Amino acid sequence: MADQPGALNTATLLRATAIFRELSNDQLAEIWSRAKIHNLRRSDILVHRSTPSDSVYVVVSGRFEAWIEGQKSAISEIGVGEPIGEIGFFSGAPRTATIIAVRDSVVLELDRASFDEVAREVPAIYQPLLRALAHRLADSSARVASEPRSAAARTIAVIAGGNEPIPQIFYDRLDNVVGRRGKGRLLNRDYLQRHFPGQSPDDPTVSNWLNAIEHEYELIAFLADDTLTDWTRKAIRQADQVLIVVSGAASDGLNPVEAFAFATHPPARRRLVSLHGRRAGWVEGTAAWLDERDVAMHHHGRWRTISTSRACIAS
Repeated sequence: MADQPGALNTATLLRATAIFRELSNDQLAEIWSRAKIHNLRRSDILVHRSTPSDSVYVVVSGRFEAWIEGQKSAISEIGVGEPIGEIGFFSGAPRTATIIAVRDSVVLELDRASFDEVAREVPAIYQPLLRALAHRLADSSARVASEPRSAAARTIAVIAGGNEPIPQIFYDRLDNVVGRRGKGRLLNRDYLQRHFPGQSPDDPTVSNWLNAIEHEYELIAFLADDTLTDWTRKAIRQADQVLIVVSGAASDGLNPVEAFAFATHPPARRRLVSLHGRRAGWVEGTAAWLDERDVAMHHHGRWRTISTSRACIAS
């Protein structure tokens, strides 16, 4: 089980990738014996537009954006289990877009020689890839060009905004909704230190385990530290979205954790949750928080009846 901390190999990651789940263990063995695994950090470029389409990739974990020069925003997002570069790979055309990692990600690569060898031994590999290609083309035809497709969030980073720490009751309620009642999981620095003693959050063993458990849960919440530690940086880079939890009066400017998160995630991937200590018919001070925090959505909750839901943090 990927849920057990420990070293992970290509086979484990490949088996966890939905696109290949219908293949047998022997067929998977043929693929992983020839495949390469690449670990990318946020903002790393996987492929450049107009370069030869000499490899096909599958996203094992993370998220990517496709960019075309001259466009002000990404034309699409590519999430877990989706192929990258399959159109050019099968047609022989150059890359149609530059593909950039927008969080720490892992991809599997088959170059043309390796793919040809695998295809001879495992002809069934064509079926999931061509099915994905058909979905991609159908989606492109049905989608308005100005509306990029977004991949669903699988991971979130929970950080404290302003000068106040996040109340423990928020974590308790979040764990009750996401963890105990849902199919999610909360992770913090203490857990990693207990199970990976002496290893940094960016150690390959830790990174591989974090990537693998994304396939075990519908949503994972990384609970950042109050300061900008190595774990906080990893949690923010590993997340699809960032949830900024604030309480009390708005602070002047962003704290260091917020500044790092805002430099890492665009406004569309930010959510603000404002906590209040008592019930009232109205709330005050929200505009002050939003004045320096450009977020896609904001929510309110009372400490005693926090109603944070998986829908609001993963939408």
